[in-house]
Amino acid sequence: MKKIKDQVKSPKTKDKPEIFKPWERMRVQTDVEDQEVRVDTSFGNDTDVNNIVERFKRTGTLPEPETAGRGQFADVTNLQEDLTPLLQRVEEAQKEVELAEKAVQQKAAEKAAQDAERLKQYDQEREQQENTEPPPGTE
Repeated sequence: MKKIKDQVKSPKTKDKPEIFKPWERMRVQTDVEDQEVRVDTSFGNDTDVNNIVERFKRTGTLPEPETAGRGQFADVTNLQEDLTPLLQRVEEAQKEVELAEKAVQQKAAEKAAQDAERLKQYDQEREQQENTEPPPGTE
């Protein structure tokens, strides 16, 4: 894209410069052959207007939108960044969630081990009590 300086012609008079019109600008053409294509063309038939109109002529119905129903409004002010930092934040959040899940699982395992130990102690105390004392009313 040309800079504004390149779009200004040299002035005919020293009073005011002459600006190029849009059709007078030098067009920049980019050669895209032999470059990697990153376009997913698998949805081409579903999103092409000509195909949608032809389908409508045959069936008489428009395609049902995937998000049928009411519109959704959300506060997305924290998403107004470049994609790379957002993806990094997502990865960090996923790691934090994994660590938190591991901590919860570890606490649950520790609690289960403690409960099993307490149950074992209770059973031992109960057996000792039954062995040492005769049952009430048998004396």
